[in-house]
Amino acid sequence: AKYLGVIRSQLTALSEMVERILTMSREEREDFTLRRERILLAGMLGALAEKFRMQAAKPARVTVDVSPEGLTAFADRFHLSHALDNLVDNALKYSGEEVHIRISAGRDGGRVVLRVADDGIGIPEKDLPRICERFYRVDKDRSRNSGGTGLGLAIVKHLVRRYNGEMEIRSKVNEGTNITIRLP
Repeated sequence: AKYLGVIRSQLTALSEMVERILTMSREEREDFTLRRERILLAGMLGALAEKFRMQAAKPARVTVDVSPEGLTAFADRFHLSHALDNLVDNALKYSGEEVHIRISAGRDGGRVVLRVADDGIGIPEKDLPRICERFYRVDKDRSRNSGGTGLGLAIVKHLVRRYNGEMEIRSKVNEGTNITIRLP
């Protein structure tokens, strides 16, 4: 049973890596198009928070704040959800014994601002310039233990560029990470 558990875990990690590589490949094609629709952000972010609350293997408080009420984004539901899923998954993986993850959405002029912030272990300043490169991992041992592939942030950054948006990452070791996405 012990060996089957290890095999299952490794198979899951391999499957996730293949899926991320395929996603990156699809999104880099020239003919890749986003299927945009009006998305009520409170519903999408609430469902995302609930998913991670249920699957967390450690104490995790996931809060959502959407203002103004009824805020929508004109985006591809699947790809936006996948990007936000990557950010929340990272916040959960790279945290201490327990974590508070804050997911928020707001408006800044003509842009929708999405933010995922945590009080986790943070990212060293020297690694911030490279954190969105494909296969780049801050700590290979830590990433291997948590199933990291170094593709999640690269996929998010690529998607944000497809929207002509901006992505900003601020982080301090032992204080947490704050990732902000601004979309037209």
